Amino acid sequence: MILAALALWPGFAAHAQDAFTDVTVRGTAVVRFENSREKPLGIVTDTQGDVFVLRGADALWQPAVGGMALVRGDQLRTGARSGALIDLRDGTALKLGPVSLLAFDETAQGQKGAASGVAAMEHGKLWASVSPGGDLERVIIQSGGAVFDTEQGAVFIEADRQNNVCVDVFSGSLNARSMADPAAVLVLESNQRMVVEGAALGAPGAISASFNQSDDAYTCLSQTVQKDAGAAGAALVFSIGDSGAAEAEIVVLGTALVIFSSGQQQADTQTYTSSEGALVFTAEAAVPDTAEAEAVVYEDVVITTSTMVTFKAEEQACTTAPAISSVSVSGQAVSQGGSAVVTVDTCGAVTMNIEGEASAACGEVSSMTVTAGGESLSVELGGASWAATMDVESSTPVTVTAAAKDSSGNQSESFSFTVELRREVAAPTVEILKVAHLDAADITGVAEVYRDNLESGRFVVTGAAASENCTVKTVEVSLDNGASWVKAQDTPNWNYSFSPAQGVYQIVARAADELGTVSEDMIQPIEAAYYSKTQEDTLREVFEAMLQAYKNKDTSTFSGYTSSAYSSNYDSIEDKTNLENSLDNKFAAFATIALRYKINDIIISGDDGRVTFQWDASSSGTGYSQFAVFIFTREPDWKFVTVRDDNTFLRYTSIADIVTISAGKTTLVADEADNTTITVTVKDSAGNPVADGTEVTFSASSGDIVSTSTTMTGKTTVTYTAGNVPGTVTVTAAVGAAQASLTLTLQPEHAPLPPD
Repeated sequence: MILAALALWPGFAAHAQDAFTDVTVRGTAVVRFENSREKPLGIVTDTQGDVFVLRGADALWQPAVGGMALVRGDQLRTGARSGALIDLRDGTALKLGPVSLLAFDETAQGQKGAASGVAAMEHGKLWASVSPGGDLERVIIQSGGAVFDTEQGAVFIEADRQNNVCVDVFSGSLNARSMADPAAVLVLESNQRMVVEGAALGAPGAISASFNQSDDAYTCLSQTVQKDAGAAGAALVFSIGDSGAAEAEIVVLGTALVIFSSGQQQADTQTYTSSEGALVFTAEAAVPDTAEAEAVVYEDVVITTSTMVTFKAEEQACTTAPAISSVSVSGQAVSQGGSAVVTVDTCGAVTMNIEGEASAACGEVSSMTVTAGGESLSVELGGASWAATMDVESSTPVTVTAAAKDSSGNQSESFSFTVELRREVAAPTVEILKVAHLDAADITGVAEVYRDNLESGRFVVTGAAASENCTVKTVEVSLDNGASWVKAQDTPNWNYSFSPAQGVYQIVARAADELGTVSEDMIQPIEAAYYSKTQEDTLREVFEAMLQAYKNKDTSTFSGYTSSAYSSNYDSIEDKTNLENSLDNKFAAFATIALRYKINDIIISGDDGRVTFQWDASSSGTGYSQFAVFIFTREPDWKFVTVRDDNTFLRYTSIADIVTISAGKTTLVADEADNTTITVTVKDSAGNPVADGTEVTFSASSGDIVSTSTTMTGKTTVTYTAGNVPGTVTVTAAVGAAQASLTLTLQPEHAPLPPD
């Protein structure tokens, strides 16, 4: 066993020939190592009770004492209520507990070029406090079907005679290897325990105890019943171990030396033979004549002649298996082979409590093993009750198996059942809060989004998602009413942005929790129309289209841009109907409509917009004589709602109210030939030119002028011819009650002669 264990470390094979000579293994005999370059591996620093050492090829065990050096091949054994302290030369401190057997060796070279201390523990208890230093690289301990090694740490190893081993690591770390698969390494960390059955390494479990080598009662294995000597003359029956013999019969010739665990030796000249595989002899001669005779325990009886064979005491064992009952999962009773369904309304791992009772007919229940899906669970055992917990996330049924072991080593039948986790979780909720600059709650129709509503050129949709008992993992947004989906950023307050193309988007959102449960789609998508122009651009287009309709004498188109809620404070255009009538009258009165304008500013605030501009009704010239403001609202398109302009060109009354008159020149010669052009402009009360063909009446206090003339675009011109009487002349133009006059000066034809 040690030979196989040592082969796991690099450098061993190269030095094997120098390190070993004539190794022979029989039965459970420990391998002896012979090397002429002997060097002490450690020192026995103290002993308590019965402690014996077997040197090299010696056949007799000798009492061990403090200060005794230990070399390769030495074996150390302890009796009941006995122990030994050993210091290895690297500073490692060992404590060999009661009823224990330990053999020593060291490798020739380890991984770092230094030797490694090696011990083989047949059975019993061993405390080891391993410290780096000295010339030993690590400590290697073989027990049962496993090999353990460590460079530093505090560990406890316990082995029974059934090839079961338990290891507790209190600090540092420990490497564990199975002799069946030495290439595979399992690392035990601080505060972990491993149980090895045969060569099968168990799963690490947690421990909470502290390292205390003075606690001889400390154990991590179920204890076997030991054989007591009883009264003198009682018969002890020993089963035959593996002696290496060809048949199941042991024959020892010559004088047999019987060594009991109490350390007493008895020479017996009889030959012990058993064709049934058992040796029977009395204990009378072997029991010391003391008051403590009844306390003597016989674990091993060694009969030696030319070889060494170990026999184990055979107890008439109780074989009734323990029973498991009253099993429940999170308060739900479950039977053998049955199933438990645990329903929750949450996500994440669910901790389930597994509880039950176990009873033993042979001694007490010493341990419980519970596995879930093949993984070992930590079990709390208290009297007849036991409990374990497991965390479950998946809805896949998990097979749980429980088994009990009693103090006699009997194991119960496996109690198996399945556990299924069902979740009844409410689907998450999701809502859209904003579409670009618009609050989603305020959107009742198509949401209009313009280029100036984007954020750094991107169309942004924001919202929120929630789950009552779970975590929202993802939010997705669709721009085509669910035909395709894209992932939003952040949760639960999410956002999604994209570079839009002009068109209409049908926006919906959905959320999924950590289980993949998806929210219900929104009943109605939010419809958003994106325009690649700015809001100012669209209002400008509406305004210019209105004025073009005015210049085109198109009342219908102009009215289409006007809100039904239009109103103003000006006569004849107080509401939309009067405005349309005014435009119709004006368009009928003139063959052409002249209008020049210049936009000064466009301002938009929410759904309100205003256009400030200058204008003039003359078809030629420069500059603008009038100032106006048109006000619009979004319905959802821009609509004209009012005007602010006292002289607005939208009013038309056709009643002459304003007449102006001017002359090409105001001074003429009174020669009945000189003349000048008289120009008259006629406007209605709204300041608009009167209708073409409006008749203007002229009169002059002297001279010659036509009596009537008609207007064209609000103007008419006539010629005035001077008379022959010098002086002033008043010329008057009248349209109905409206009129205007000017004064002309007539000079004499010839200047007067100077006085005599």
